[in-house]
Amino acid sequence: MSIHPLAPSLEAIPAHQLLGLRVDEMHDGVASVRLPWRDDLGNHIGSVHAAALFAIGDAASGAAMVSALGDLIATVTPIARGADIDYRKVARGDIVGRAEIPPEQVAAIRAELADEGVSRPTVTIDMTDAQGVVVAVATFRWHVKVNG
Repeated sequence: MSIHPLAPSLEAIPAHQLLGLRVDEMHDGVASVRLPWRDDLGNHIGSVHAAALFAIGDAASGAAMVSALGDLIATVTPIARGADIDYRKVARGDIVGRAEIPPEQVAAIRAELADEGVSRPTVTIDMTDAQGVVVAVATFRWHVKVNG
């Protein structure tokens, strides 16, 4: 696994620091973000709070988007414009969110940015527990615009 040079910047976002999110993998439109379990992240049944799971999805999709844009990241602004999340199982322990933007989608985003100055891609994130069970799936909708 490789880590994009901007991974520390994503971990330094105050909300990510508050939750303790860690980037495990970030390259070429692929990202894995880990939320280490802490009791204060739990809900009323002792599982990972829904808001924390949502944050994992946001961080993983953002990390995938940043790594997909690569050389363009200094000239564009990606902003999440919406999301849907499906909570599938009770989430316990460390949770990893993994997002992957396929190369053909990266090419389409880049083409739209070059031709229209804007792209509105979606990114899907699978969140799994330590046993590999999918506990949640999220889809984030992005608005990526050329600066200026």
